[in-house]
Amino acid sequence: MCPKLMRRLTKTLAGSAGCYAYPGRFLPFQSGKCYYPPGVIAQLLWWLPLRQWSTAALAVVLIFCFLPAVFAAPDPESQSGPVKINVEPGWQGEVVPGKPGPAVVTLRNNSGRDISGVVEVINHYKHQPPPPPGSPPGTKPGPPVFIPASAFGEKVSLPAGAEKRVVLWFPWHGPGDKMIFRFLEGQKVLGSVEVNVPGTAGVIHGPMAGAVGVLGQVPPALEKVRLTMPDGVPRAPRIISLSADLFPRRSEDLNAFDTILVTGSGAGTLTEEQRRALAGWVEFGGHLVLAGGLEISDTLAVLPAGTTTIKSEGITDRGNWQPAAAWLKQPSSEVTGAPAARLAGKGTWWGPAESPLGLQEDYSYGKITVLTFDPNQAPFSRGSLGQALWKELLMTRNQEEYKFNPAFPMVRLESMSHLPNNLPRTAFPRWWVVGICLLAYIVVAGPLVYLVLRKLQRPELTWLAVPLLAVIFTGSLYLYMLRASTSVLVNTVQVADAATGDRVKGYTAVGFFAPTRPTFTATLAGGDRSVQVQTFGGRSWEIYGPPAEPPYTVIRGNDLEVRFSDASQWTMRTLAFRQDMAEAVAGLTAKLRVEGSRLIGTVKNGTALHLDHVTLLLGDDYRGLGDLAPGKEVAVNMPIPGPVTYNPQGTPRPHLPIWQIFLQPGGRSDKSKAGALPRGPYPPDYQPPPRPLTVEEQRRAMMLEQWLGMYRYGPVENVSQPLTLVAWTHNPLQDVEVKNLRAKTHYLSMIFLRPELAIPRGAFDLPPGLVVPQPVDMQVRGISGHNNLIGLDGGSVTYAFRPGLPAGAKVEEITVELPFFPARSTPGMPRGAVGPPSSQAGDVAPGALEIYHPGRGRWEPLAGAKSFTLPGEYVKPDGEVLLRVNGESFSSGRGFYFLPPTVAYRGVMK
Repeated sequence: MCPKLMRRLTKTLAGSAGCYAYPGRFLPFQSGKCYYPPGVIAQLLWWLPLRQWSTAALAVVLIFCFLPAVFAAPDPESQSGPVKINVEPGWQGEVVPGKPGPAVVTLRNNSGRDISGVVEVINHYKHQPPPPPGSPPGTKPGPPVFIPASAFGEKVSLPAGAEKRVVLWFPWHGPGDKMIFRFLEGQKVLGSVEVNVPGTAGVIHGPMAGAVGVLGQVPPALEKVRLTMPDGVPRAPRIISLSADLFPRRSEDLNAFDTILVTGSGAGTLTEEQRRALAGWVEFGGHLVLAGGLEISDTLAVLPAGTTTIKSEGITDRGNWQPAAAWLKQPSSEVTGAPAARLAGKGTWWGPAESPLGLQEDYSYGKITVLTFDPNQAPFSRGSLGQALWKELLMTRNQEEYKFNPAFPMVRLESMSHLPNNLPRTAFPRWWVVGICLLAYIVVAGPLVYLVLRKLQRPELTWLAVPLLAVIFTGSLYLYMLRASTSVLVNTVQVADAATGDRVKGYTAVGFFAPTRPTFTATLAGGDRSVQVQTFGGRSWEIYGPPAEPPYTVIRGNDLEVRFSDASQWTMRTLAFRQDMAEAVAGLTAKLRVEGSRLIGTVKNGTALHLDHVTLLLGDDYRGLGDLAPGKEVAVNMPIPGPVTYNPQGTPRPHLPIWQIFLQPGGRSDKSKAGALPRGPYPPDYQPPPRPLTVEEQRRAMMLEQWLGMYRYGPVENVSQPLTLVAWTHNPLQDVEVKNLRAKTHYLSMIFLRPELAIPRGAFDLPPGLVVPQPVDMQVRGISGHNNLIGLDGGSVTYAFRPGLPAGAKVEEITVELPFFPARSTPGMPRGAVGPPSSQAGDVAPGALEIYHPGRGRWEPLAGAKSFTLPGEYVKPDGEVLLRVNGESFSSGRGFYFLPPTVAYRGVMK
C-alpha cells in the first residue's frame, strides 16, 4: 500500500465525518466543525500489516463517528459568550432570603471591541407542579418550573479586553430558586451564567431571629448566642460580616438586618455616603450597636454629625463588673477588668443603675445603643456572660418586632402603591368636550352626509360613507391623543409624615396607565434611588404558559429606568420611593395650649401650598379647620375627648368614620348634616353619610384611611389617634421628573404634622385624654374581646405615652389608670375558655400592669388599686411613659379584660 493511497484514504474518511484535515496542523474545535491531524493517522496505517489495514480503517471510522458527540459544543445558554461573567453571591456567600443583598459581578470583555450595555440579574422563583388530576397515589410531581419574577441591572461600559467589577443590590429569593446573570448589548445577550440561591431549601415553621450585621471584628460570644423566639424554640440569628466594599449607599439595602454592630476596626472604613445610609437605616427602625472601650471615638464617628447626642468624656479602667453580671442573670461568672468609656447624652441608661453597660437613644423609629466596653474584649467576648449580653441586646428588637414594624419604609411604600389607581377627574376629558365631539360626528354622519349624497344623486353610497367617516373620525381623535401625550396617564400620590414630631419622612407613589403600550419604560431622573415596583395583576402563566421575561426590570445608570412587560399592559404600573419633602412643609405650624378641657391655639400655613380640608385629629374625635391659602392662619378651639369607657351594650370600640371629616367638619358631635338611617341590618350606632362623597373626597378619604391603618397595625388595634394635623393639596411636595414623557402629571399630596404643645410658665396639667397611648411592642399569643374590651391569652402589650413636652417642662407626678375587668366564670363554660367581664372595673391584679423606670432600667409592677399616682422619675425627659399590660392564660382562671391605660401629667414649666 503506497503512502499516496493512505493519504487519500485518510482524507476520504475524514471528509465522510464532515471534518476537514490538514497534515501536520492542530486547529481548535468550532461549533459544527472538527479538525484532526491526518499525518499521524497515515503513519499509523503505514506501519500496520497489510492484512490488518481494513480493521484499522473501521476503527478510525468509529472514532470519527463518536468524537463529534463527545466534544459537542455546549448549550448556548450555558456559554459565557464574548463577555465572561463571574458572580460572588451575597456577603461572602451569606444572604437573607426575601431581603436585599449584594452580588459581586465580574465582567471581562473578550469580544475584541468596546461595548456598552446592561448587566442584569433575573430572579426566578421555583414552582413545583402537582401530579396531574386523577394520578394514582405516589405519583411524582412534574418537573419544576422557574418563573421570572423581577430583574435588576446597571448600565456598564466595557473597553476591549477590560475587566470590571459591578455590585448589584436586589432582593434575594429563597433557597431552591435561581438567578440568571447576563450582559446585554441592546437586545443581544453577550454572556450569561446561572446561579442558585445559596442556603438550604428546608422550611422553618415559626418566627426567625433577625439577621445581625457586624462591621468590624465579630465577637465570639455573638456567634454562639441562641434566641428563644415567641414559639419557645431557640434559634440562632444569622451573623453576617460586613465590609466597606459591600456596604450600600442606600439605606433600604440594609433592610436585611435588624441589628448592626460596629466595632473599632470597621468604623473608619465607611464613606460619608455610606454613613448617611447607616443613619437612614436606623431612622426607619434599625438597631445600631456601637462598641465602646478604647475605640469609642472611632465607633461614634461612624454616624454623620448630629445624628446622636451620645458622646464620650474619657476612658476609665473598670474592674467591678459583678453588678452587670447579676443584671444579666449570670452572678457566678468570673469577670475581669476592662477599659470603659464615660458616656454622656440624652439617652436612657442600659443595664444596672449602679454601673450601666451602655446608653441608649431613640432615633426616629430606630435605636442607637452605645456600649461602655468593647464586646470583643473580656469579660464579654466569650462564655455565658457574653452570650447573656447579646441575648439581652437582641431580644429587645426581635421578641415581637419581627411582625410588628409599621414604620418600616417598605411597609409604608407597599401600602400606598395602590393609591394612584384612584384617578382624578382632571385625568379624563370633560363632559362638554366629549359632547361636542359626539354632536359634531352626529351632524356630519347624519344630515350633512345625507344632503351631500342627495345633491350628488348617489344615496346608495350612504352605507359606505358613514362607516368610512366613523373610521376617519375615531382615527383622527386617536392620533390627536397620541400627539398630545394623553395615551399615558400619570398620577402621583405623595405623603409627608411628621406625625412623630421628628424629621419629615416623604413617600411618593407614581402610577402610569398606558394601555396602548404593551411594554412601557418609565425613566426617572437620578439613578441612585430605591424603588418599590407594583404591577397589579397580569396574565396567569398557568393558562398562558411561563413568561419569557420578568414583569419588570429596574436598570440604574445616570437615570433610573423601570421597564414593564406586556403582562401589566391593562393595569396601573406603579413606582413607590422616598423623597425629601421637609422644605415643602417647613412653614406649616400648629401651636396649641391646654385651657381646662379644651385645646386652644392657631394653625398657620406658611408654605406656598394651597391646603384643603385641614383637620385636627385627637383620640376618636376631630375638628375641621377648612381650607388654608398660603400665608393664612386659622384659630383652633377643640374639646379634649375623654378616655374610652366600657360600653356594655355590645357595640365595638369606636373608629373614626373618615367620611365625617369632609361632610361634618365640626367633629363627632356635629349632627347638623346627618342623613336619615337607610333601611338595612345596620348597628344601632351606625351613621351613614348624608350624601355620596365626591371623587376628590373619596381619594382623600382612602389616603387617610390607609395611612391611619398603619398606626393601628397589630393584633391589638389602636383605635385612637394621637394629636395630629392632616391636610391635603394638589401641589407637589417634591417634583417627580419623568423623562421621555410629555404627559401631564396629576398630584395629590397629604401632610401629617404633630402640633407643638405650648405650655406657659408655672404649673401645668395635661388631662388623661390628651396623651393617647400608642402600642409600640406586642407579644400576643391569643386575644379575645367583649364589646369594646380587650382580653389577652398570655403575652403582653406595651403602650407608649408621648406628649412631646417642650424644653424646660418638668413633670412632678403622673397618674396612671388601667380599666381592669376580671373575667367571671359561668356554669357549663368549657375548659380553657374565658368568661364575660365583671360589670365594674376593679383593682389591678398583681402582675397585670408594669411601668418602666428609665433611671433604674427595669420594669416595676403596679397592682392593688384602680389608679396610681407616681413621681416624675418614671418619666423620660421628653415626657415619654412606658406601660406594659401582661395577660393571663385563659385556662388559669385569672383572665381579665381591659381598656387601653391612661396617663395624666402634672408638672411645672420653668
